[in-house]
Amino acid sequence: MDLMTMSELAAQLGVSRQQVWAWQHRRRRNGFPEPKGRQERAVGRQSQVWSLEDVREWQRDYTPLRGGRPKKVEETC
Repeated sequence: MDLMTMSELAAQLGVSRQQVWAWQHRRRRNGFPEPKGRQERAVGRQSQVWSLEDVREWQRDYTPLRGGRPKKVEETC
């Protein structure tokens, strides 16, 4: 199982690190996988890691919600 940080996931999935952060930040609503743990990346610094397989499986079934303001509906009389 390949465990990856947000930056590594972003590179593998072809999206920005900010996009991965947004997915994980909203995981209660969108079902993004929970992190598998933490790994030390530098002396005294740890990063959360996810299973690449779990994230790819999630991404196959993920349909983003459309955001923004609702469009006005013109009234016809």
